Amino acid sequence: MNVQGVPLFAGDMYTYHHNPETGKEKHGILKRFIDDVNHDVFKAVIQPYESINCSGRSGQISAMDDEVTVPVTQLRECKVQAYCKLGKRSPLTVEKLPVWTLPINIFIDDTSANRSKRWLGLHCIQMQLAGLKLNLRQGQDSIQLLSASEKVEPLTLMQPLISDIQTCKRAGVYAYDAFKGEKCIITTDLNVIVADFNMQSYLCNHLGASATKYCPRCFADAEQAIAKVGERTVSNTKNTVNRLNLRGSEADKKKLRKRTGVKEYENPLMEIINPHKDIPVGFLHLIPLGLTKHLVKHIVGSLQEESKDNLQTHLSSLTNLSFANNFFASMNSRQGKDFKLYLQFAPINFAYIGIPQQFLNMVNTLSRIQQLMQKDEFTNEDIENAEHLVNSYLQQVDTHLPELKRKAKTHLLCHLIDDIKRHGPPKGYTEDGFEKKHASIRNDIFLQNQKNRSRDTAVSFAHMAMLNHIASGGYFPVDNDWVSIGEDASLVVKQREVLNFIGRGEEWDEDVCPVKKLVRKDNGKVLETSLQENLLLQVFLQRGVTPYPIEEAKIFTGQAIKTQRAEIANSGDAVKFVSSESEEKVGIFKEALIIKRKRSAEVIHVAKVQLFEVIGISGQSECHHLKLSKQNDYVSPRNIIRLEQVFHNCKDAHCRVKKNSGNLSFIKHENINNYLLNVYKL
Repeated sequence: MNVQGVPLFAGDMYTYHHNPETGKEKHGILKRFIDDVNHDVFKAVIQPYESINCSGRSGQISAMDDEVTVPVTQLRECKVQAYCKLGKRSPLTVEKLPVWTLPINIFIDDTSANRSKRWLGLHCIQMQLAGLKLNLRQGQDSIQLLSASEKVEPLTLMQPLISDIQTCKRAGVYAYDAFKGEKCIITTDLNVIVADFNMQSYLCNHLGASATKYCPRCFADAEQAIAKVGERTVSNTKNTVNRLNLRGSEADKKKLRKRTGVKEYENPLMEIINPHKDIPVGFLHLIPLGLTKHLVKHIVGSLQEESKDNLQTHLSSLTNLSFANNFFASMNSRQGKDFKLYLQFAPINFAYIGIPQQFLNMVNTLSRIQQLMQKDEFTNEDIENAEHLVNSYLQQVDTHLPELKRKAKTHLLCHLIDDIKRHGPPKGYTEDGFEKKHASIRNDIFLQNQKNRSRDTAVSFAHMAMLNHIASGGYFPVDNDWVSIGEDASLVVKQREVLNFIGRGEEWDEDVCPVKKLVRKDNGKVLETSLQENLLLQVFLQRGVTPYPIEEAKIFTGQAIKTQRAEIANSGDAVKFVSSESEEKVGIFKEALIIKRKRSAEVIHVAKVQLFEVIGISGQSECHHLKLSKQNDYVSPRNIIRLEQVFHNCKDAHCRVKKNSGNLSFIKHENINNYLLNVYKL
């Protein structure tokens, strides 16, 4: 830890004043750091050493029995040689090498409740590099399996990992900086733990949802479900655990557990973090699998069968994604990603069948919260907006659906803003990448003989991690030098078969030309097309290019382009783009043009977009009303920002559900130029 620019290391001897009023200096070895949340100060745990006069020996330095805690600002470098030699000097202070700190997130998943023969129980702990940019953290290269066991409890699995983290914090690990081409030392620290509600309760010594005080982070109960009630602290939890251990009868223990929500067992996590604060609310289990699932199931459960059928038919008309198939008939078996996708369509979908406006307002608010949680960074204005949306949703629950107040995840929404302030954007500690890795871990189980799943799983992923490191050009020590694979070996690992085997896929090269799917002849050659002279002149003017005669132009047509978000926009897709007037607008991508000047290297890439006009805002779904104009804009393909979702306004156009000859339902759209821009798209 750095204090006022001075690094402090566990294991070193320091001078301090245990009682500043006396002014007497004391000496001790720094054991660890703790966060005193009650006084909002970081403290150091010190093992005191004193010089004791014994018979026959004078001035012997011995360790005292009791550890002491002092504010880290009181620690000073020890300059008394007799004491200094007792401290174990960290390599971080001895070696003259650059030191890099790589904080990590830990994901703990408990699957022991799955007892079927196919899904055998397995506890898994994974690690994520938390210091990377948000768009890199979810990559499989940034997530590693640390341990797995079908028998050992997660906290027992964490003990050696905690020991490794503490050792690495103190001594570091020798490594090689490939960018600078020099040796270095890497240290680490635990940033956050990512877990679902049940695992969070377990890691906080909490009884879970069955307790009267059912929140593992505060003392909320059924009467105060939509507000924070105090804060749980490590010291209070430890005191309650001690009280439980002192109770003689199991009946007394059960009463105290029920009343406080605390369960007694050893918890090594409390030595390095505050689990009540450092296990933030996870997006996947809070919004898609929690609030969204609860709200959608309640609304759908209140509908008549005809309305349910119309709801499903309308959803199928909005998207052809696989999640929409029989979505409402199988909600209990849906994954979090399905509810995450549906919440983007829900305001328009529910508005079509005309559910009560108070429920539609709740859906709209929840969609806004989900959208806001996907931001890469939060300004003070964003935090204020998020706080307003959260308070608004909780108030709507209290007024219109009080039965949802009993859900633990409804209460966890109260802690969302605190987590954003303390740990940053939820995208920094979301569960998506871990869950994807967990699927790979599960698949590996069925490639084993089931004799020792813990060992076989760990060894398999250790080998794969090493192979990925080497294949990606990583360095490894040989004798006293650091080397990477040679050119011949690097060519081998770039082959498609090798990349697919190690799970890296083919590397995506940035294309020079953003125009895709060129129109070709039957023999595969690109087909040259024609363009009216007045249209070519319009293209030149809107692109800011000096015009030249049409006879000097060779024109080719493409049916797709690549957006700024690396999406492929096909002809007919709705897109957001920067117009020739430098304004962000929405339109329909029609086609792309490549215009080459003969006997010249001059090339122009053009995207033709038919514009939408904004004509209002829906009073139900709060989406923008659009009208498709006859005006086209010609812009650079680099101006195409992203794909958008634009749907026919079936509600106001009175489009009806019909059945075809095969008795399958479909939406018969009326010929009305009125569309909705889905403002809830992520």
